[in-house]
Amino acid sequence: MANNIVLGAEVLSAFQESLFAGEKTADLVNAGNFKFGMMKTVQVLKTDIADLKQYNRATGYGDAGVVSATYQNMEMEADLYQKFGVDREDNIEQKMQTIASVLAEAGIKIKKTADFYRLSKIAGASNIQSATPANLTTGSAVVNALDVAESKILDNDSELSDCNLYITPTIYTLLKREIGDKSGRFMLASDDYNNKIEYYDGMKVVVVPQTRMYVGVTLNSTTHVWEATADNNNAKSPVNFMIVNRTSVVCPLKVDEIKFIDNSINPDSREDLICPNIYFDAFVLDKREKGVYVHAAVAR
Repeated sequence: MANNIVLGAEVLSAFQESLFAGEKTADLVNAGNFKFGMMKTVQVLKTDIADLKQYNRATGYGDAGVVSATYQNMEMEADLYQKFGVDREDNIEQKMQTIASVLAEAGIKIKKTADFYRLSKIAGASNIQSATPANLTTGSAVVNALDVAESKILDNDSELSDCNLYITPTIYTLLKREIGDKSGRFMLASDDYNNKIEYYDGMKVVVVPQTRMYVGVTLNSTTHVWEATADNNNAKSPVNFMIVNRTSVVCPLKVDEIKFIDNSINPDSREDLICPNIYFDAFVLDKREKGVYVHAAVAR
């Protein structure tokens, strides 16, 4: 495959940028709060300051308080790769079209996996707030559950305008049935009664397929695929909705490299190979756990 280094450089940045378009969890990345270290390492900025003091007219401000700003090293756990073959007989134009198509399809799969992994890991994190698992079957039950969740979030100094409300299509449909009685709590995409709910009580509403919303994830040692954590005799705990303060988490994603391997050094195949390598993870920040609230359904 001609000039693989140049080709890789051209494709890498465009591919990584495309991964953030259409992700349900893209605005949880919070790139300003971390920097990438070596390979899978993420360095998250942690800042602590001394308590405030009462000003004294006689002694002034007194001694300066200590400011501690350090980077905490965290390692991204999700490490995905795939190997795709492109027929060596294709001309360069055909190869470029095939490469673009392959990476577009790979991007769709990566986005789905990243959403599932991030939300499930956040939902299973320690010290977050959660409700007793329950199945919500009516719009009023959804609103009542959201009222409880909001009070918990507000009690812990989180502003609802800083939060995303992740909600399954089933729960979203139930919620829409309440628009007539509680129209002041909704912001619609237009004046159409049946249009999309963009905000609820100031929270950004993000509808996520149920298949991406479970409590906790684990790596299947046989298939090496991230799956929902199994509890209660192998039943899984799906999530009805979850509220996430966007400042409570960092969700890095890094395309480490896209390898292009010429068939001439691949003796077992006549194909040129495309091999994207992606790392990602989700971290709930220390002392910010109470900015997350999860309402799970009964495990099934």
